Amino acid sequence: MYTRLTLWVEIDNDAANAINRPQLAVLWPIYRSSYSFITSQTEVRYDHITQTHMLTVDCSCKNYSNDINNFLDWLRPHVLHTPNSFVGFTQYEEDSNPTLIHFINDQWVFTKVGE
Repeated sequence: MYTRLTLWVEIDNDAANAINRPQLAVLWPIYRSSYSFITSQTEVRYDHITQTHMLTVDCSCKNYSNDINNFLDWLRPHVLHTPNSFVGFTQYEEDSNPTLIHFINDQWVFTKVGE
């Protein structure tokens, strides 16, 4: 079964450069996708006005090895997003409701909708 990750955050240069390296792509769920759930779309875009990199992710992967949380753990120190912000969600393929992701005080906070 697959878990969807949708995420949008401002990231630092180090993370932007690492994510854009093809040899690292296979290590992270953001480049994998199922054929039945969604197609993986990951983009790092540089905003010339704010002079920051915006990471947008929409992917699904088999999350049996906790790949999504491992990726988020790696990403956390590189996030520049405003604290106390809603930044995305995860949703297991068989769940009716998503789990919301907020970035509060430099930490990921997960809230299951409907609980």
